[in-house]
Amino acid sequence: MGDSSKFNLQGSYGAIKVWNQWLSFGEVSQWWGPGYDGSLIRSDAARPVTGFMMQRADQSPFETPWLSWIGRWQYQLTAGQLSQYSAVPDTKLIGGRFTMMPTDFLELGASRIMMWGGDGRPQSWSSFWDAVAGNDNTGDPKNDPGNQLGGFDFKLKLQPLVGLPVSFYGQITGEDEAGMLPSHNAYLLGLEGHPEWGPTTINWHIEGSDTRSNGNANNVMYNHYIYRGGYYQQGYPLGHAMAATVRCCPAG
Repeated sequence: MGDSSKFNLQGSYGAIKVWNQWLSFGEVSQWWGPGYDGSLIRSDAARPVTGFMMQRADQSPFETPWLSWIGRWQYQLTAGQLSQYSAVPDTKLIGGRFTMMPTDFLELGASRIMMWGGDGRPQSWSSFWDAVAGNDNTGDPKNDPGNQLGGFDFKLKLQPLVGLPVSFYGQITGEDEAGMLPSHNAYLLGLEGHPEWGPTTINWHIEGSDTRSNGNANNVMYNHYIYRGGYYQQGYPLGHAMAATVRCCPAG
């Protein structure tokens, strides 16, 4: 991955712990989702985006009975600036993720991320709020606040239910939004197992993904009419490594 700077500190970051929160600065690698071979919304296919990330240190459940049903939970808040993004220089990447485990057999996650601002783009608080509130896709290139992706994921563990060391998992991510839900979606489904063979645990998985929008439209996912460089950094996708026109089914 190219870098024109004299010194290459790829992957370097620092972190401090404040009460139960970790605050990291630098090139922090992120992987949002249960997949092994890819994540539809945030993966390590591209060089880490320089910025900061905040998350919990201890993922224990809430103590209050009003929220304890959520179980173990985690959040991530992240903000940074894309490197060598010539389409709109100095584009910001801002996102968040929330995961919870309401039972010992089910994990749920929700993620949202946006490309916002940059050279020649609106960068006011009102523009930022419009992006957060989802007031985008205006059709007006001058005032459209950004490019967003959002989605959900899950993992269902059969071990606690029937004693079988197998889990199903999946992810859906939308390039657009309709009725407060993802639309123009990409999909990922997988099956993993961790059987024991004597003293050894054998780990295996099979995973399928389709980054064509709704399974039939190429070059929609990870592309945008303003941020014409797409959802990429230095030519590498910030989402799934297979980019925007692929169905694949790897195993391991």
